[in-house]
Amino acid sequence: MLRSAQMLIAQGLIYHFFGPEWSLNKSLQDEQSLHLYKNIISLFNDRSSLKCPFGLHTLLELADKADSRIGNNKSNSRVGTWFGPTSVCTLMKESLNESVNIKLLDNIKIYVAQDCTIFKPDLLNMCTRDGSFVPCIVLIPARLGGNSVNEIYIDTLKMHLEMKNCLGIIGGKPKHSLYFFGYQADKILFLDPHLCQPSVNIYSSEDDDSKNFDNKSYHCSNAGYISFNKLDPSIAIGFYFKNRDELNEFCEFMKKNSQSEYFHSIFGVSEESFEKLQLNYEMFSLDERSYEENSLKSPVRRKKSKEKKGYFDKMLNNNSLNKAKVSTSARSGSSKTNGKKISDSDDFVLV
Repeated sequence: MLRSAQMLIAQGLIYHFFGPEWSLNKSLQDEQSLHLYKNIISLFNDRSSLKCPFGLHTLLELADKADSRIGNNKSNSRVGTWFGPTSVCTLMKESLNESVNIKLLDNIKIYVAQDCTIFKPDLLNMCTRDGSFVPCIVLIPARLGGNSVNEIYIDTLKMHLEMKNCLGIIGGKPKHSLYFFGYQADKILFLDPHLCQPSVNIYSSEDDDSKNFDNKSYHCSNAGYISFNKLDPSIAIGFYFKNRDELNEFCEFMKKNSQSEYFHSIFGVSEESFEKLQLNYEMFSLDERSYEENSLKSPVRRKKSKEKKGYFDKMLNNNSLNKAKVSTSARSGSSKTNGKKISDSDDFVLV
Protein backbone atom coordinates (compact mmCIF):
# COMPACT_ATOMS: atom_id res chain seq x y z
CA MET A 1 0.00 0.00 0.00
CA LEU A 2 2.97 2.33 0.54
CA ARG A 3 3.95 2.22 -3.14
CA SER A 4 0.38 2.90 -4.26
CA ALA A 5 0.13 5.83 -1.83
CA GLN A 6 3.39 7.20 -3.24
CA MET A 7 1.79 7.25 -6.68
CA LEU A 8 -1.27 9.12 -5.43
CA ILE A 9 0.81 11.72 -3.57
CA ALA A 10 3.07 12.13 -6.61
CA GLN A 11 -0.02 12.77 -8.74
CA GLY A 12 -1.11 15.40 -6.22
CA LEU A 13 2.26 17.15 -6.46
CA ILE A 14 2.04 17.08 -10.27
CA TYR A 15 -1.38 18.75 -10.04
CA HIS A 16 0.04 21.28 -7.60
CA PHE A 17 3.07 22.36 -9.62
CA PHE A 18 2.03 21.66 -13.22
CA GLY A 19 -1.76 21.36 -13.28
CA PRO A 20 -4.00 18.47 -14.38
CA GLU A 21 -3.11 18.91 -18.08
CA TRP A 22 0.56 18.07 -17.49
CA SER A 23 2.33 15.53 -19.67
CA LEU A 24 5.83 14.10 -19.44
CA ASN A 25 6.82 15.20 -22.96
CA LYS A 26 6.03 18.84 -22.18
CA SER A 27 8.10 18.85 -19.01
CA LEU A 28 11.13 17.41 -20.78
CA GLN A 29 11.18 20.21 -23.35
CA ASP A 30 11.53 23.03 -20.82
CA GLU A 31 14.68 23.19 -18.67
CA GLN A 32 12.97 24.79 -15.68
CA SER A 33 10.06 22.34 -15.74
CA LEU A 34 12.47 19.42 -16.09
CA HIS A 35 14.39 20.56 -13.00
CA LEU A 36 11.15 20.86 -11.00
CA TYR A 37 9.99 17.44 -12.24
CA LYS A 38 13.22 15.82 -11.04
CA ASN A 39 12.96 17.53 -7.67
CA ILE A 40 9.48 16.05 -7.24
CA ILE A 41 10.76 12.56 -8.04
CA SER A 42 13.63 12.99 -5.59
CA LEU A 43 11.10 13.29 -2.74
CA PHE A 44 10.25 9.61 -3.26
CA ASN A 45 13.80 8.28 -3.48
CA ASP A 46 14.38 5.04 -1.53
CA ARG A 47 16.91 6.53 0.80
CA SER A 48 16.98 7.33 4.49
CA SER A 49 17.22 11.09 4.25
CA LEU A 50 15.28 14.16 5.30
CA LYS A 51 15.32 15.17 1.64
CA CYS A 52 13.18 12.12 0.77
CA PRO A 53 10.10 12.41 3.00
CA PHE A 54 7.99 10.06 0.88
CA GLY A 55 10.65 7.39 0.33
CA LEU A 56 10.14 3.91 1.76
CA HIS A 57 13.00 4.19 4.24
CA THR A 58 11.76 7.49 5.66
CA LEU A 59 8.15 6.30 5.89
CA LEU A 60 9.08 3.10 7.70
CA GLU A 61 11.33 4.96 10.14
CA LEU A 62 8.47 7.34 10.86
CA ALA A 63 6.12 4.39 11.43
CA ASP A 64 8.62 2.88 13.86
CA LYS A 65 8.82 6.13 15.81
CA ALA A 66 5.03 6.36 15.96
CA ASP A 67 4.81 2.80 17.30
CA SER A 68 7.47 3.52 19.90
CA ARG A 69 5.57 6.57 21.14
CA ILE A 70 2.42 4.54 21.78
CA GLY A 71 4.33 1.63 23.31
CA ASN A 72 3.73 -0.87 20.51
CA ASN A 73 6.08 -3.83 21.05
CA LYS A 74 5.77 -4.82 17.39
CA SER A 75 7.39 -1.65 16.09
CA ASN A 76 10.45 -3.55 14.86
CA SER A 77 8.32 -5.69 12.55
CA ARG A 78 7.04 -2.73 10.52
CA VAL A 79 9.20 -3.63 7.51
CA GLY A 80 7.33 -6.23 5.50
CA THR A 81 4.01 -5.73 7.27
CA TRP A 82 0.78 -4.64 5.60
CA PHE A 83 -0.34 -1.00 5.76
CA GLY A 84 -4.04 -0.32 5.37
CA PRO A 85 -5.48 2.78 3.64
CA THR A 86 -6.06 4.67 6.90
CA SER A 87 -2.60 4.06 8.33
CA VAL A 88 -0.80 4.87 5.08
CA CYS A 89 -2.76 8.12 4.61
CA THR A 90 -1.91 9.19 8.15
CA LEU A 91 1.72 8.28 7.55
CA MET A 92 1.87 10.48 4.44
CA LYS A 93 0.40 13.39 6.36
CA GLU A 94 2.86 13.02 9.25
CA SER A 95 5.78 12.73 6.85
CA LEU A 96 4.82 16.00 5.16
CA ASN A 97 4.47 17.69 8.55
CA GLU A 98 8.00 16.55 9.43
CA SER A 99 9.39 18.06 6.21
CA VAL A 100 9.70 21.61 7.54
CA ASN A 101 13.04 22.28 5.84
CA ILE A 102 12.01 21.27 2.32
CA LYS A 103 11.15 24.45 0.44
CA LEU A 104 9.41 22.54 -2.32
CA LEU A 105 6.73 21.36 0.13
CA ASP A 106 6.33 24.63 1.97
CA ASN A 107 3.08 25.57 0.22
CA ILE A 108 1.03 22.37 0.34
CA LYS A 109 -0.83 20.44 3.04
CA ILE A 110 -2.27 16.95 3.45
CA TYR A 111 -5.60 16.47 5.22
CA VAL A 112 -6.89 13.03 6.24
CA ALA A 113 -10.64 12.67 6.73
CA GLN A 114 -11.91 11.18 10.00
CA ASP A 115 -14.78 8.70 10.11
CA CYS A 116 -15.37 9.13 6.34
CA THR A 117 -16.07 12.82 6.93
CA ILE A 118 -14.35 16.00 5.77
CA PHE A 119 -14.69 18.46 8.63
CA LYS A 120 -14.57 21.68 6.65
CA PRO A 121 -13.69 24.05 9.54
CA ASP A 122 -10.75 21.82 10.52
CA LEU A 123 -9.54 21.67 6.92
CA LEU A 124 -9.78 25.45 6.49
CA ASN A 125 -8.03 26.03 9.79
CA MET A 126 -5.15 23.81 8.70
CA CYS A 127 -4.93 25.33 5.21
CA THR A 128 -5.16 29.02 6.14
CA ARG A 129 -1.93 30.95 6.43
CA ASP A 130 -1.88 34.75 6.80
CA GLY A 131 -5.45 34.87 5.52
CA SER A 132 -4.66 32.93 2.34
CA PHE A 133 -5.62 29.39 1.39
CA VAL A 134 -2.76 26.87 1.17
CA PRO A 135 -3.33 24.18 -1.51
CA CYS A 136 -4.26 20.85 -0.02
CA ILE A 137 -4.35 17.14 -0.82
CA VAL A 138 -7.37 15.55 0.86
CA LEU A 139 -7.21 11.81 1.57
CA ILE A 140 -10.40 9.96 2.50
CA PRO A 141 -10.05 6.37 3.79
CA ALA A 142 -13.28 4.40 3.51
CA ARG A 143 -14.66 0.87 3.56
CA LEU A 144 -17.32 0.02 0.99
CA GLY A 145 -18.59 -3.30 2.30
CA GLY A 146 -17.76 -6.42 4.26
CA ASN A 147 -15.77 -8.92 2.21
CA SER A 148 -16.36 -7.20 -1.13
CA VAL A 149 -17.48 -3.84 -2.50
CA ASN A 150 -21.20 -3.20 -2.15
CA GLU A 151 -22.57 -2.62 -5.66
CA ILE A 152 -24.46 0.50 -4.60
CA TYR A 153 -21.14 2.39 -4.37
CA ILE A 154 -19.86 1.58 -7.88
CA ASP A 155 -21.63 4.49 -9.59
CA THR A 156 -20.38 6.82 -6.86
CA LEU A 157 -16.79 5.64 -7.44
CA LYS A 158 -17.19 6.32 -11.15
CA MET A 159 -18.50 9.80 -10.42
CA HIS A 160 -15.52 10.61 -8.18
CA LEU A 161 -13.04 9.38 -10.79
CA GLU A 162 -14.61 11.78 -13.31
CA MET A 163 -14.17 14.82 -11.06
CA LYS A 164 -11.46 17.31 -12.02
CA ASN A 165 -10.11 17.40 -8.45
CA CYS A 166 -9.78 13.63 -8.09
CA LEU A 167 -6.23 12.27 -7.84
CA GLY A 168 -7.29 8.63 -7.98
CA ILE A 169 -7.93 5.78 -5.57
CA ILE A 170 -5.59 3.49 -3.69
CA GLY A 171 -6.83 0.02 -2.85
CA GLY A 172 -6.62 -3.12 -4.88
CA LYS A 173 -7.18 -6.80 -4.34
CA PRO A 174 -6.59 -8.52 -0.99
CA LYS A 175 -2.89 -8.23 -0.07
CA HIS A 176 -2.11 -6.61 -3.42
CA SER A 177 -2.48 -2.84 -3.52
CA LEU A 178 -2.98 -0.89 -6.74
CA TYR A 179 -3.36 2.72 -7.86
CA PHE A 180 -6.62 3.40 -9.72
CA PHE A 181 -6.90 6.44 -11.99
CA GLY A 182 -9.95 5.88 -14.22
CA TYR A 183 -12.55 3.46 -15.51
CA GLN A 184 -14.08 2.09 -18.69
CA ALA A 185 -17.56 0.59 -18.57
CA ASP A 186 -17.53 -1.82 -15.58
CA LYS A 187 -13.73 -2.04 -15.40
CA ILE A 188 -11.54 0.17 -13.23
CA LEU A 189 -8.10 1.05 -14.64
CA PHE A 190 -4.99 0.73 -12.52
CA LEU A 191 -1.21 0.98 -12.39
CA ASP A 192 0.66 -1.64 -10.42
CA PRO A 193 3.83 -0.39 -8.69
CA HIS A 194 4.92 -3.85 -7.56
CA LEU A 195 7.42 -4.62 -10.30
CA CYS A 196 11.05 -5.34 -9.53
CA GLN A 197 13.30 -2.82 -11.25
CA PRO A 198 16.91 -1.63 -10.91
CA SER A 199 17.52 0.82 -8.09
CA VAL A 200 17.83 4.44 -9.18
CA ASN A 201 20.44 6.65 -7.50
CA ILE A 202 19.05 10.16 -7.68
CA TYR A 203 21.75 11.81 -5.53
CA SER A 204 25.48 11.81 -5.97
CA SER A 205 27.41 10.63 -2.92
CA GLU A 206 29.82 13.59 -2.96
CA ASP A 207 27.70 16.72 -2.62
CA ASP A 208 24.26 15.25 -1.96
CA ASP A 209 22.81 17.23 -4.86
CA SER A 210 20.39 15.89 -7.40
CA LYS A 211 22.02 14.57 -10.55
CA ASN A 212 20.86 13.24 -13.89
CA PHE A 213 19.16 9.87 -13.57
CA ASP A 214 17.08 7.43 -15.57
CA ASN A 215 13.38 8.09 -14.96
CA LYS A 216 11.95 5.13 -16.89
CA SER A 217 11.10 3.18 -13.75
CA TYR A 218 8.93 6.05 -12.51
CA HIS A 219 6.49 5.82 -15.42
CA CYS A 220 4.43 3.10 -17.04
CA SER A 221 3.13 2.84 -20.59
CA ASN A 222 0.64 0.02 -19.92
CA ALA A 223 -2.35 0.02 -17.61
CA GLY A 224 -4.34 -2.92 -16.27
CA TYR A 225 -7.98 -3.28 -15.38
CA ILE A 226 -10.20 -5.32 -13.11
CA SER A 227 -13.91 -5.44 -12.42
CA PHE A 228 -15.30 -3.11 -9.77
CA ASN A 229 -16.79 -6.17 -8.07
CA LYS A 230 -13.31 -7.62 -7.45
CA LEU A 231 -12.03 -4.59 -5.55
CA ASP A 232 -11.05 -4.93 -1.92
CA PRO A 233 -13.60 -2.86 0.05
CA SER A 234 -10.88 -0.91 1.91
CA ILE A 235 -9.86 2.09 -0.18
CA ALA A 236 -8.73 5.70 0.08
CA ILE A 237 -9.74 8.45 -2.35
CA GLY A 238 -7.54 11.47 -3.02
CA PHE A 239 -8.54 15.00 -4.05
CA TYR A 240 -6.55 18.16 -4.68
CA PHE A 241 -7.79 21.70 -4.02
CA LYS A 242 -5.71 24.61 -5.25
CA ASN A 243 -7.84 27.36 -3.73
CA ARG A 244 -10.82 27.98 -1.47
CA ASP A 245 -13.22 28.33 -4.43
CA GLU A 246 -12.44 24.80 -5.62
CA LEU A 247 -13.06 23.46 -2.12
CA ASN A 248 -16.37 25.32 -1.76
CA GLU A 249 -17.50 24.13 -5.19
CA PHE A 250 -16.65 20.57 -4.27
CA CYS A 251 -18.50 20.76 -0.93
CA GLU A 252 -21.61 22.24 -2.57
CA PHE A 253 -21.56 19.51 -5.20
CA MET A 254 -21.33 16.78 -2.57
CA LYS A 255 -24.07 18.37 -0.48
CA LYS A 256 -26.39 18.60 -3.48
CA ASN A 257 -25.82 14.97 -4.48
CA SER A 258 -26.24 13.66 -0.95
CA GLN A 259 -29.84 14.88 -0.98
CA SER A 260 -30.69 12.56 -3.86
CA GLU A 261 -32.22 9.19 -2.95
CA TYR A 262 -30.30 7.57 -5.82
CA PHE A 263 -26.89 8.77 -4.61
CA HIS A 264 -24.99 6.58 -2.14
CA SER A 265 -22.35 8.68 -0.38
CA ILE A 266 -18.94 7.20 0.38
CA PHE A 267 -18.04 10.14 2.60
CA GLY A 268 -19.64 13.28 3.96
CA VAL A 269 -18.79 16.95 4.42
CA SER A 270 -19.48 18.55 7.79
CA GLU A 271 -19.85 22.30 8.34
CA GLU A 272 -18.90 21.80 11.99
CA SER A 273 -15.52 20.89 13.41
CA PHE A 274 -14.74 17.40 14.66
CA GLU A 275 -14.21 18.65 18.21
CA LYS A 276 -17.58 20.44 18.28
CA LEU A 277 -19.44 17.38 17.03
CA GLN A 278 -17.71 15.23 19.64
CA LEU A 279 -18.74 17.69 22.33
CA ASN A 280 -22.34 17.69 21.09
CA TYR A 281 -22.38 13.90 21.15
CA GLU A 282 -21.10 13.82 24.73
CA MET A 283 -23.77 16.33 25.78
CA PHE A 284 -26.49 14.20 24.14
CA SER A 285 -25.15 11.11 25.89
CA LEU A 286 -25.10 12.81 29.29
CA ASP A 287 -28.62 14.19 28.83
CA GLU A 288 -29.93 10.76 27.86
CA ARG A 289 -28.23 9.06 30.82
CA SER A 290 -29.58 11.63 33.26
CA TYR A 291 -33.06 11.36 31.78
CA GLU A 292 -33.10 7.56 31.99
CA GLU A 293 -31.95 7.58 35.63
CA ASN A 294 -34.68 10.04 36.60
CA SER A 295 -37.38 8.22 34.66
CA LEU A 296 -36.72 5.01 36.61
CA LYS A 297 -37.48 6.84 39.86
CA SER A 298 -40.78 8.38 38.80
CA PRO A 299 -43.80 6.44 37.43
CA VAL A 300 -45.13 9.67 35.91
CA ARG A 301 -41.91 10.22 33.96
CA ARG A 302 -41.93 6.61 32.77
CA LYS A 303 -45.45 7.18 31.42
CA LYS A 304 -44.29 10.23 29.44
CA SER A 305 -41.03 8.69 28.25
CA LYS A 306 -42.25 8.20 24.67
CA GLU A 307 -42.81 11.92 24.27
CA LYS A 308 -39.46 12.88 25.74
CA LYS A 309 -37.21 10.46 23.92
CA GLY A 310 -33.84 11.94 23.06
CA TYR A 311 -32.48 12.35 19.55
CA PHE A 312 -30.45 9.15 19.46
CA ASP A 313 -33.24 7.00 20.91
CA LYS A 314 -35.66 8.27 18.27
CA MET A 315 -33.22 7.54 15.49
CA LEU A 316 -32.58 4.01 16.70
CA ASN A 317 -36.30 3.29 17.18
CA ASN A 318 -37.13 4.56 13.70
CA ASN A 319 -34.37 2.53 12.11
CA SER A 320 -35.41 -0.60 14.00
CA LEU A 321 -39.01 -0.14 12.84
CA ASN A 322 -37.95 0.40 9.24
CA LYS A 323 -35.73 -2.65 9.39
CA ALA A 324 -38.57 -4.84 10.64
CA LYS A 325 -40.94 -3.61 7.94
CA VAL A 326 -38.51 -3.95 5.07
CA SER A 327 -37.24 -7.33 6.22
CA THR A 328 -40.80 -8.69 6.40
CA SER A 329 -41.69 -7.42 2.95
CA ALA A 330 -38.39 -8.65 1.54
CA ARG A 331 -39.16 -12.20 2.63
CA SER A 332 -42.53 -12.02 0.94
CA GLY A 333 -40.89 -10.69 -2.21
CA SER A 334 -43.55 -8.04 -2.69
CA SER A 335 -41.70 -4.85 -1.70
CA LYS A 336 -39.74 -2.70 -4.12
CA THR A 337 -37.28 0.07 -3.49
CA ASN A 338 -36.41 2.49 -6.28
CA GLY A 339 -37.96 0.06 -8.74
CA LYS A 340 -35.85 -2.90 -7.57
CA LYS A 341 -37.05 -5.91 -5.63
CA ILE A 342 -35.41 -6.30 -2.25
CA SER A 343 -33.76 -9.64 -1.58
CA ASP A 344 -32.78 -11.37 1.65
CA SER A 345 -29.14 -10.60 0.97
CA ASP A 346 -29.65 -6.82 1.16
CA ASP A 347 -27.66 -5.02 3.86
CA PHE A 348 -29.48 -3.06 6.54
CA VAL A 349 -27.28 -0.76 8.56
CA LEU A 350 -28.38 0.85 11.80
CA VAL A 351 -26.59 4.13 12.45
